[in-house]
Amino acid sequence: MRQEISAYSNSLTQFSLHDIFLAEVIKMRFRVELTYDFEYQGYVADCPALPGCMSQGKTKESALRNIREAIRGWLHVAREKGLRIPAEPVQECFVNVPASAL
Repeated sequence: MRQEISAYSNSLTQFSLHDIFLAEVIKMRFRVELTYDFEYQGYVADCPALPGCMSQGKTKESALRNIREAIRGWLHVAREKGLRIPAEPVQECFVNVPASAL
C-alpha cells in the first residue's frame, strides 16, 4: 500500500512539473491598456479580453508586473471553475497615410 501511495504521489509530482514546464514554454498573449491616473499618480492596467482583470502601479513597469500577476490569477480561477478563456477579439493593425493627406 505504501509503495502504491509513493508511486502515485511521484506521478503527481511529475505531472505538476510537466504542467509547469508547459506553462513556461507555451506563452499566452493578452493586450493590456495602460492609462495614467493623475489622482492615483500612477498607471492603471486593464486587460480587456478578461472581464474585470485590472491592476495598477506607480510606474509602467510595476503596473505591467502587477497586471501579469492579475492575469495569472484570473486564468487560474477560470481553470478551477472550468470557464472558457475568451479569445482576444481585437486585432491591432496599422495603416500608413501619406503626409500630403493633411
